[in-house]
Amino acid sequence: MKDIRVLVKTPGCKCRMATIKNSDDTFKSIVNGPLQTIFVASELACVMNENGKLVGAGRNVPIWGGWDVLGGTVIFCGFDEEEGYTDISNRDIEILNFVYGVA
Repeated sequence: MKDIRVLVKTPGCKCRMATIKNSDDTFKSIVNGPLQTIFVASELACVMNENGKLVGAGRNVPIWGGWDVLGGTVIFCGFDEEEGYTDISNRDIEILNFVYGVA
């Protein structure tokens, strides 16, 4: 299993850089539950616990202009149609640092 570079954001905290195993089990362990992925951009994925809000995991990342919010810990990573989850790009790190801050 390949390691990938990601940003992890927990409720109330800045994003933090991490290198993790690119496996469903690792992702599930970090978000503490079943996975749901939304695409922030064509090559930027946000992976979260699909039940995060339902289990009261904490408000974290506002989406759709603030009309909704993702609950619980989220993982930002790159995405490629052929490879699946990949390293987050330096450009996306810069953008997310501007929006959420990176510790």
